[in-house]
Amino acid sequence: MNIAICIKHLYPNLGHSEWKVSDENGTQVISKWPEGLAKPTTEALSTAWAEASAKQEAKQVAADLLVALKAAYANFSDGGKWAFGSAYDTVVNHIRRGDIAAAKLTVQMIQIPAEVPETSPEELATWTAKKAEILALFP
Repeated sequence: MNIAICIKHLYPNLGHSEWKVSDENGTQVISKWPEGLAKPTTEALSTAWAEASAKQEAKQVAADLLVALKAAYANFSDGGKWAFGSAYDTVVNHIRRGDIAAAKLTVQMIQIPAEVPETSPEELATWTAKKAEILALFP
């Protein structure tokens, strides 16, 4: 557990100069704390660490998903990109905001047309396959 990260998570508006974490014999301790403000308990620090770690993990999942999505979309045919339309931007925006469920739902709701003038059934099948590939990227 990193106590400094826990404090920043618990007290985001508390200036860094108002508190200090020191190392005493290999153990982190709060060595400076604002007068009149109760020091966080070990339990509060543990909870903050779990929350901060989960938040960081979610950010990493989103970053990895954006990279994978960009790669999948890059090798999509022009017609497939047309079929997805602005949904790609919507999906990316949901992911950047941390709403992975909304991003996945957006992909699920994309309707691949059964027929497009001057587009072969084989090409349309690649669009459907690409949609399935993109859906498989989501946790």
